[in-house]
Amino acid sequence: MLTKVSNEVLEIRKAVEAKFAGVDLSKVTHVKDWIMRSYGDDIADKSSLRTAIVSNKGYKGLNHPMLKVEGGFIPNAKYRYYSEDLPFGLVVTKGVGELLEVPTPNLDLVLEWGQSMLGCEYLVNGRLTGKDVASSRAPQRYGVTLENLLEHKATTMAG
Repeated sequence: MLTKVSNEVLEIRKAVEAKFAGVDLSKVTHVKDWIMRSYGDDIADKSSLRTAIVSNKGYKGLNHPMLKVEGGFIPNAKYRYYSEDLPFGLVVTKGVGELLEVPTPNLDLVLEWGQSMLGCEYLVNGRLTGKDVASSRAPQRYGVTLENLLEHKATTMAG
């Protein structure tokens, strides 16, 4: 799933660069490339994204916070992986993709799962129209549209 979402992020990158000439998002790379570049020799097995993550010395000892429940454990949704990374990361990415009409079915699945864990609503029927978009950093929160972005670009380029 991580690879699929990363591929969608790269499609958003391409759409931004195509729509806004001169914008360089070359530092937005696939998550596997980022991990390889960032951790290099700390990764014992570079054969796949999964093995790069699990064999990364930099991640040794890191565990996702869990809550004990009857029958086992569940992820702790109050931890920042959900409470911050969703509204200030994935929702923003989805918002940019939505403005540029880039399909993000895998990102949507992650957002739907995450918002159910948080008890929030960002995504409704595949669109950022949920009641909690107003507490995110999605461009939709601020009334940003593709048209006003293009208009802003035209006026800043002209003046």
